[in-house]
Amino acid sequence: MCFGKYKKKNKRQKYKINKIVPLRENKSNRENYDHQNNHKEEHSIASNQRKEFHEKFIKEIIPCGFCKQKFDLGSNELQISCGGCDKFFHCHIGGKCRGENCSITMPDGSIEHISYCLNCCDSYTAKNGFCICNNCSKK
Repeated sequence: MCFGKYKKKNKRQKYKINKIVPLRENKSNRENYDHQNNHKEEHSIASNQRKEFHEKFIKEIIPCGFCKQKFDLGSNELQISCGGCDKFFHCHIGGKCRGENCSITMPDGSIEHISYCLNCCDSYTAKNGFCICNNCSKK
């Protein structure tokens, strides 16, 4: 018999090196899980609000700047927004201005031209969907 003090063995759990051991669930893990679920709910609410806004926006009624006939944006009847008078038109369209001041180079290299109604461009130059606006014809 041994009368010495017995040392308590350190009871650490030993795991194999390549074994996956789940972490004990603690408060921070639960909060993280709840945060992820709340984020999903917020995202679905935001997408529903976006859809509702889009439906209301498409139903908005805008009159033509020349004939005053009313169109909703979902019908795609309105063809241009005039760069001179800032009105929408489905008729009485002069075309896109060929002047250097009225063209924009897009990042992909394509060139976009500003559209004008017949009141804001020189009606003698309006041919084949192109025209010269009043500002470019003065210069």
